[in-house]
Amino acid sequence: MNRNRGRFSTLLGALVVTLFGVGFLPHRLVGLPSIQILFSGVFVAGVYAVSRNRRVLVGGSLIAAAALTATWWRTLAPGAPDLLAGVSYALDAIFFGYVAWVILDAVLEDLSVTADTIYGGVCVYLLIAMLWVVFYSAIEHFTPGAFQQQGVAVSALPSALRGAALFGDFIYFSFVTITTLGYGDITPMSDAARGIAVAEAVLGQVFLAVFIARLVGLHLVQGGRGSH
Repeated sequence: MNRNRGRFSTLLGALVVTLFGVGFLPHRLVGLPSIQILFSGVFVAGVYAVSRNRRVLVGGSLIAAAALTATWWRTLAPGAPDLLAGVSYALDAIFFGYVAWVILDAVLEDLSVTADTIYGGVCVYLLIAMLWVVFYSAIEHFTPGAFQQQGVAVSALPSALRGAALFGDFIYFSFVTITTLGYGDITPMSDAARGIAVAEAVLGQVFLAVFIARLVGLHLVQGGRGSH
């Protein structure tokens, strides 16, 4: 019996809802608290996705609880110090990296191609992109002007919902980068921003190549067994 049944599909659903929620709902409905609600759903689904054993579940729950506490503190107290922002970004990054690693390990352990294997692989790909959203947001937060849109720093764009718009912009930029579309409307300007963008583009392509090769290899093994 597959221990991952339903766990990866739940996380995948939460990630898709977040992406569509940020991208398609009107800005007046997608303020920063709304985005944090969507992200809280991803965190809960992420904990559920890695709950196949108690040790992993406890680790994921502790990281998620700390990350959500710091994130909501920042959301509800806009004047919070930069130290809290740094802690929040760090915890978010640790959580996304942790969940992606645990799911990848589970996917690589599978000896057959199943729907859960595919869901898990897609989740890892999307989690990598979300991890880079955190990196981009942190870089722009601490070094304003690291990313520009039409010659204006992303963090300085005129918007009453600047906090929400900033996060939405980096979700967009991260997925454009990991898929190597490169529209060029948002441009990394600093060395750190350029370096991290290149790293995401390379990692995204390497992951896809390795994951597809894994699926093909498992499919060939299954086919070989079925022919005997």
